[in-house]
Amino acid sequence: MSQTQPPATDELGTVLDIVDALEELLGGARRVPFTPNVVVNEEEVVELADRIRVALPDDLMAARHTLEERDRTLERSAREAADVSSRAQEEAERTVREARAQAASLIEEHVIVRAATERANSLVAEAQQQILSQRTAADDYAHQVMRRLEEQLERWLATVREGLQSLPEPARSGRRRPRRKD
Repeated sequence: MSQTQPPATDELGTVLDIVDALEELLGGARRVPFTPNVVVNEEEVVELADRIRVALPDDLMAARHTLEERDRTLERSAREAADVSSRAQEEAERTVREARAQAASLIEEHVIVRAATERANSLVAEAQQQILSQRTAADDYAHQVMRRLEEQLERWLATVREGLQSLPEPARSGRRRPRRKD
């Protein structure tokens, strides 16, 4: 048996903790002379592998929670963008109505009518620019959230892959490994 004892199951909260315990076990193992190989206690390695199998669903649930949170954030962003767009459209329509009403009352004077029309067109263009700007800002925000989520998920996936890569291949000695109960 090796000098380092892996922590108990209650102390290993995540797959990363278990992988750390596996690295500690390998680091404390005796070296086989003239080779890069080490001698480890098979039971300890199998126990750590089983703990990884048990802990993985927790990490996967955390990833699922992150995805659900991303979906909620995207939905909230879309609603906010729609609300902003709707308010801007209503404001633009109100402004246009006001400008048209103003223009109708001053129709007698050609210079005033022209100025009111130009003002109405300017307000419409400004409102449309605000709508476009707010939509672009909402899209940028959603893109940033998605990009951060993608980066986080890639880090988690890389960690899981590193954990899997660091595990030895299953023994083919005929010894049956305990099956995980689903």
